Amino acid sequence: MSVGVSKAVELGYEIVVSASSGNAAAALSAYSAKAGLKCITFVPEMASDAKLAQLTMYGATVVRVRGLESGEDPTVKMLKEVCDRYKWYPCPSFGPMNPYQADGPKTMSFEIVEGLGWTAPDWVFVPVGAGGALTGNWKGYQDFEHLDFIKSKPRMAAVQSAGCAPVVRAFEQGADPMKIVPWDRPDSVATGLMDPFPWDGDAAIKAIKESRGTAIAVSNEEILDAQRILAKTEGIFSEPSGVTYSQA
Repeated sequence: MSVGVSKAVELGYEIVVSASSGNAAAALSAYSAKAGLKCITFVPEMASDAKLAQLTMYGATVVRVRGLESGEDPTVKMLKEVCDRYKWYPCPSFGPMNPYQADGPKTMSFEIVEGLGWTAPDWVFVPVGAGGALTGNWKGYQDFEHLDFIKSKPRMAAVQSAGCAPVVRAFEQGADPMKIVPWDRPDSVATGLMDPFPWDGDAAIKAIKESRGTAIAVSNEEILDAQRILAKTEGIFSEPSGVTYSQA
C-alpha cells in the first residue's frame, strides 16, 4: 500500500480506491491520510465492525456492498465501475488492478536475505488471502538471483485458513490456475485472509510450482494456538491473519 500511494501521488491523483475490508484497506487508509489523499474502500456487507473502525478512524469513506453470493466479487465490481467512470486511482492489494502491488511485499524477501547474510532460506511460509504477498515475495527472490546477490531461491509455501482456502484447494486438485473456483461461505478467525476470490491466485500457484513448494490449510484452533505461542515466547501479539503461517 505504501508503494501504491506513492505512485498515486507521483501520478497526480487525489482519490484512491480499494476493495477490501482487511489489513490492506486499513494500510491504504493510513497512508492516504498521511499523503493527504481521499480514500474510498468498498467492503463486503459482512465485514466486521472492528475492521471498519480502523478505516473510519483514518478518515476513509467506507461503502458496504451486498451480493457476495452472486458468484463474483461485488466490491471489485464496484471498484472497476468507479475507476472507469471517475478516473480514480485503483489501489487494491492484488495485481490485476494494481500492477505495482508486488513491488511492496517483495521487500520482505530483501530483508530476509540481508538478515541471513545474503543467503536465501530453504523455505518461506506466507499467509495467503488473494495471493499477492506470496507472489511479491517470490518476485523478490527472483530479482536477487538475477542480480547474483543469492545463489539459490527458497521453496514457497502458501498457508491459508481452512475456512477460506481456494488457493490451497486449487493447488491440491491440480486445477487450472486461471480458473480457481471461489470459496463458498468463508468463515475464519483470520478475517484478513478471507478472500473467496483470490485475484493473484494464478500467480501464487505459479510461484509455488516454480519453487517446488506447497500449499497448506490450517484450522482456527491452530491459528489461535500459534497466536498464543508467539505472544508467550517472543513477546509479539499478532492478529490471527499474521500468524496463520506459524502452524503450517
